[in-house]
Amino acid sequence: MAATARQWRYPREFRIPPPRWPAALADLSDMLSRPAVSPGRDGAPGAPLDVAALEPRDVARVATELWRLRRQLTPAGAPVAPEARRALRRLDAVSDVLAAAGVEVQDHDGAPYDSGQNLMVLAFEQTDGLTDERVVQTLRPSVYLGGRLAQAGEVIVGTPSRDQQERT
Repeated sequence: MAATARQWRYPREFRIPPPRWPAALADLSDMLSRPAVSPGRDGAPGAPLDVAALEPRDVARVATELWRLRRQLTPAGAPVAPEARRALRRLDAVSDVLAAAGVEVQDHDGAPYDSGQNLMVLAFEQTDGLTDERVVQTLRPSVYLGGRLAQAGEVIVGTPSRDQQERT
């Protein structure tokens, strides 16, 4: 800006013209000067997110990574550290935004298993103490976008041990 002001001290014929940008850089500069609008938004600050404009695969990946991060921050049976509590509050805020956009993440741990469910079973393993088939571990949650399945969950199903089956 100071260089531009100094040019005004001299007569017009001695002034150095501003540099010319290539067309691609000029277009990029124009694009960067405009306000950014997220896909699926109409530009209004309070407008709800348009679920149809989202790519289901990408939404499922984001939701899955948030689910994994939550599981890492809250290990089973261990107390939650204060730093983890702060991070969990941020994760809750992100989860609320996703829920408002119509994204639902479903964890299947401990749920009864039925072969008609839309789940990818990676393994069946005999587990002591079970009376029926149950999901013992969820490796990837089911993600629903606008009520439609965006990603099928990947689970390990526990089956009753043979001794348990013979007793019943």
